[in-house]
Amino acid sequence: MPVVNALKQELREKRVDCLILDPFIRTHGVSENDNNAFEQVATVFAEIADEVDCSIELVHHTRKPPPGGDGERTVDDGRGASSLIAKARSARVLNVMTKTEANDVGIEPNKRSLHFRIDNGKANMQPPAETAKWRKLVSVPLDNATADDPEDWVQVATQWEMPGALEGVTSAHLSQVIATVRADGEYRADPRAAKWIGKLVANVIGADLKEPIGERKVKRALKAWFQSKALAEREGKDASRRTVAFVEVGPGWEDESGPAQV
Repeated sequence: MPVVNALKQELREKRVDCLILDPFIRTHGVSENDNNAFEQVATVFAEIADEVDCSIELVHHTRKPPPGGDGERTVDDGRGASSLIAKARSARVLNVMTKTEANDVGIEPNKRSLHFRIDNGKANMQPPAETAKWRKLVSVPLDNATADDPEDWVQVATQWEMPGALEGVTSAHLSQVIATVRADGEYRADPRAAKWIGKLVANVIGADLKEPIGERKVKRALKAWFQSKALAEREGKDASRRTVAFVEVGPGWEDESGPAQV
């Protein structure tokens, strides 16, 4: 208790609004797996925050992932007893960008670890965030070079937005696809077809269908354009008189001449 009282006095004298302790494990001497002891430690911090009117953020580590694992961590993956999370008012978890997420937006594998996501795993004071918050680590020079030593660099967490599924795909691209579909009329909805509409889209937006990220981008663009009814399917006969699905301009597309006539 002398340490607790001294901390309270320091917080009052310095008029601290937010105390961040990193790592949490260095602030106590109890076993991480002792639920009762962990709850007592968390209760002490809650009482300090309440008494001196400041927020306290405890930075806690998660358990090590399984070998080769790329799974996401949640607040329930915190090391040791679960009573800490139960006692906390809110809890956030940081996740490094997964390999799948990096592939989806075209981030090089060696730069994936520079991006991390902040998920609100427990928010008693507010509804869950609709979208995750992303941060990117950027190296910043300290401009402290001397005649004998080069300057030091530190990593700074900066705001970063995850590119959307249609990043770089514009209405001009859609207009070009629409014009070609109108002029040709033989493009097919089936990816196995020689004149699959996806090949046209890939050519227009500059995507490589041989690359996973290029294929995903084309399919996402097509999904969005079919959902908005800018494009539509119609049944017709191919050269072998088989019934197949062709692609045509949909009722949702509008240009200078007004809504498309289907």
